[in-house]
Amino acid sequence: MHLGRQIRMARTFRGMTQEDLAEAISKTRSLISSIERKGRVNAATFNDILKALEITQDEFFEKFAEERPGYQSKLEEENESLRKEIEQLQKLVSVQQDLIDLLKKDR
Repeated sequence: MHLGRQIRMARTFRGMTQEDLAEAISKTRSLISSIERKGRVNAATFNDILKALEITQDEFFEKFAEERPGYQSKLEEENESLRKEIEQLQKLVSVQQDLIDLLKKDR
């Protein structure tokens, strides 16, 4: 299995978001996203990820070598949560834009 998918599976089973994992290893969420998509990670970062997930390298490769039942539903839950967050952010941007427009009119 693709290393990035294994990391995503382990992170999801641990109940962590990409942001949670990034914060735990002092990296950016976009780096975690890239690792999960591309499956490329340097050894030091991989070891940091394993520590944050509280799992040994042997356990990681044993437990996450193949997709497990329930994995897809956890990903779907995470995707739905991200979709809701995007919707909330879009609404916030819209409200902020409306406020900016009102403030410009008052000048």
